[in-house]
Amino acid sequence: MQTKKYTNLNNNNNDLLILDVHISCEVFYNYSFKIPIDKNDFIVNNNDDIIFKKLCNYIITYVKESIYNDLIRTNNTELLTIFNEISNKFHIHGRTINDILYPNLDNKNHLHDNSRLFVCTHC
Repeated sequence: MQTKKYTNLNNNNNDLLILDVHISCEVFYNYSFKIPIDKNDFIVNNNDDIIFKKLCNYIITYVKESIYNDLIRTNNTELLTIFNEISNKFHIHGRTINDILYPNLDNKNHLHDNSRLFVCTHC
């Protein structure tokens, strides 16, 4: 899955939100991302489990692609080896679909203090 790239992130679109995503990992803890999400890309049926899996897959793919590209760009072969060993462990837990897509109905930026989303590698 290739992640979608947005060129206009001014959030005038009520369906676009920016996720504040951090990595919970001893090695890659210094990575964080502002990931644009168009809610319309994920609300395709009424099954929250399917929507949640699709959304998590999108977020994790975005994170993995970004870290990988950064490691390649900086020629960090040592961390690239570690990344290749643990990247299949990246996951999200402790959130629901509503937590992610509708964190606060009057705050569409999703960037208030309690709304960080963590991608974990060590469970």
